[in-house]
Order: sequence, then C-alpha cells, then structure tokens
Amino acid sequence: MAFRESLNYYDHVFHESNDQKAFPVQQFGAVPGLQKWKWDHVIETADYCLSELQEDVELGVRTAKEVESIKYRSYKTSTVKFSYGEDTVYHVKIRDVWLGESSKRCKSAGI
Repeated sequence: MAFRESLNYYDHVFHESNDQKAFPVQQFGAVPGLQKWKWDHVIETADYCLSELQEDVELGVRTAKEVESIKYRSYKTSTVKFSYGEDTVYHVKIRDVWLGESSKRCKSAGI
C-alpha cells in the first residue's frame, strides 16, 4: 500500500510549460463563471527511462527507430538516481492542460 507516497500524487502529475498559452475560453462557449477562475497552463508528459527503452528494443517491444523518435520528441531530459544506479529520463509532451483555481480561493489568498 502506498498511501503516504500517493498523498500528494497530483502535485507531480503535470509539468510547467515553457509555452505561454491563454486558456481557450472560446472552446467552451458561454459557460457561466468560467472567466472567474485563475487558469494555469501546464503540460501532461510521458516519461521514458533510457534503460527501459533499451530493454524494450532487446525484447522486441519497440524498434530502435521508435526509441530515437521518443528521444527526438522529448522536450527535456533529466538524470535520476534509482536503486540500480543513474538513468536518463526523456520527458515527452502529451497535451496541454489548464488547472483552474476558484477566484474565491484566489481572493482569500490575496491574488
């Protein structure tokens, strides 16, 4: 059971975006109160460990060309320490996401 580890799960689901995009209000028509929310633009990513990608190629799950495509599409790489040592992680953008915060909560926070 991973209760404590999952307590703040949604704090790490999305990544900050380098792109400055406005919330697409026009896509939602005349939804009442939509403009009263504070919208933060973030991105959802798929993260791939190099060692797992290499293993996938060895097992025939992926081709070397697919792995190269993942590396090419990654907007960021990072080095992460695991129990087996360090590994390179490729972060690939899946989609834009907007997180909304109620303006009532913003006002109480002084925003």
